[in-house]
Amino acid sequence: MKAHLSRRRFISEFASEMRVLKSIKVEGSIPRDERRETIAALRYCPIEKLVFIGIGSIIGNTWVNRHSEEMSWEDTTSLEEEDEAAIYRLGPQPPWRVPVESTFTPSYGWRGREPMLRTIVSHYGASLRELKMCGYKGAIALYNPSPIVAPMLAALRHCHALESLMMSFWLPTLFEDDLRDAEVIAYWVNQRDSSSTALVSFSAEPPPEGSWAYELETKFKPEVLASAVVNLLGNYLSSTAKQQPGGVHVRASFSMQQAAIFDLDLWLGETRDGEVELIRWKGPSDETEQRRRDEKLKNRRWF
Repeated sequence: MKAHLSRRRFISEFASEMRVLKSIKVEGSIPRDERRETIAALRYCPIEKLVFIGIGSIIGNTWVNRHSEEMSWEDTTSLEEEDEAAIYRLGPQPPWRVPVESTFTPSYGWRGREPMLRTIVSHYGASLRELKMCGYKGAIALYNPSPIVAPMLAALRHCHALESLMMSFWLPTLFEDDLRDAEVIAYWVNQRDSSSTALVSFSAEPPPEGSWAYELETKFKPEVLASAVVNLLGNYLSSTAKQQPGGVHVRASFSMQQAAIFDLDLWLGETRDGEVELIRWKGPSDETEQRRRDEKLKNRRWF
């Protein structure tokens, strides 16, 4: 209870008085309405970098009303419910403009409220350059996203200054009643090692449909993963953002059962015809790799 009261006092009495903050990181099992009110409280700040790290999906629970064979293997405890009617009604609407001299009054709860991304973009769509949302429970299923994903992501189209977006995705590896995370990781590592012959077929014929080799080639091959991310996210990104030099850096993050996190990096642009363009990609790579650790130590501004 003390932590609960302290967080809310911080929101009402401290965050609401801040004026020059440009970067913020919210980490841990903080209730999502308190995350939302923290964003609203900082309304006067020119936020350029916003980082959310938690157990649950930051954009919302996309597993709502979802039942599948793969889901039975996942830990679905602690997933929060969604007000689907409100999300479908408010999500596609353009972000609202925050009055410059508005008085901040926190409003907790979740029923009848807009998706988290719409709140973020309403306040910081003009200034936000980097958005990182890490949370795997309830995250978007890369190959079979629920319909509720569309209104949850719609506000991204209005984030015109965005340069970098990191999001968690759900990538189930269930095959023949067994989770194959270790084999998928080995496949990714071997794909990056030109000297390795493990899990590589030299036959001109594609693997037989229904085999594990076929699953690897059609779902987990890096090029296939990259195309899936482009197909899912590409049209939700702002056209203005995609047209900037270098495009938008997108990092798709996958949590594997071995407590390993693998990231796939893509750069998305836009052609003259307005089509999404995959400029380049690399990975998936383990976040514990020395190169990745060195990048974090060099670039991060908090510990």
